[in-house]
Amino acid sequence: MFLTLVAVAIAALVMAGWRAPVAAQSVSAENPHRLPSTHFGSDGPVAAHGFDVPPGFAGARVANNPLAMDATPIGAATCTACHSREAQNFAHTTHALGMQVAEAADPQTPTCETCHGPGSRHAQDPTAKGLIIAFSHEGGSPIETQTATCLGCHSGGPRDQWTGSVHQRNELSCSDCHNPMARLSAEGLMAKPSINETCATCHTDIRQQFNRRSHMPLPEGQMACVDCHNPHGGFNNALIKTDTVNETCYQCHAEKRGPFLFEHAPVRDNCLNCLTAPTSTRCWSRRCPCCASSATRTCGIPTICSPRSRWGPAPHLTSV
Repeated sequence: MFLTLVAVAIAALVMAGWRAPVAAQSVSAENPHRLPSTHFGSDGPVAAHGFDVPPGFAGARVANNPLAMDATPIGAATCTACHSREAQNFAHTTHALGMQVAEAADPQTPTCETCHGPGSRHAQDPTAKGLIIAFSHEGGSPIETQTATCLGCHSGGPRDQWTGSVHQRNELSCSDCHNPMARLSAEGLMAKPSINETCATCHTDIRQQFNRRSHMPLPEGQMACVDCHNPHGGFNNALIKTDTVNETCYQCHAEKRGPFLFEHAPVRDNCLNCLTAPTSTRCWSRRCPCCASSATRTCGIPTICSPRSRWGPAPHLTSV
């Protein structure tokens, strides 16, 4: 009896397998696999995956210029009639590519006036300052207007701390570090060919410290200023990217986090008590201010100012 039931079950499975291809042929030939509709290769395009808006700068709006409230948009064609050279340089930038995509999807999308505001008053009197948003300190546009225009799209993320930051308090504009009108750098639309060169425009004293013999590999291009600092704001004037100096250092120097059997209290409190970020060593004139004794005698580690250790001289360091 048991064998008979097994044989019946096997026969049923075989018959189902034979009939499956026949049943599949009855599915609509237009969509045999019952897949959801897409906009690819269709005579009647539909929104794919729920995206109802085109990509790029589709949500771009004409910027607000408080110095020309009665101005009206005039379109990119009018702008490029005079600013042909700027338009040629701008054509290779990230902003230009995004605006081209948005304009192709909706010809009413503003391009130049997304950042510079409505241009009718500027077209009537091109030499008058402030009638168009100019991203420079000499163009007549307030710094607040310039940064507000950029933050209209670039808000959030690393720029959350911009208001009240040391750069904002010193009236820096976005265009002091960035040049959105030309592709001068590989990333970030920087005003100089690299991030480090851009920072060195103002921070020349810090840049000079990297010329010393012992330094972090910033001049060699193995790291950048923004690996440790957030130029758009932070929790202190140093604009470090974490809550403390040590936590920032541990992002790369994880082996120094510890815990250690014999902790060095000054370094545990702050790495900069014994080290400087650009040059890795701090000169104590042969005496450690934390230990109130000879740095060599206390630590046994040769430094720039104490080239001899208790284990013998350091031949790679010059004597003092």
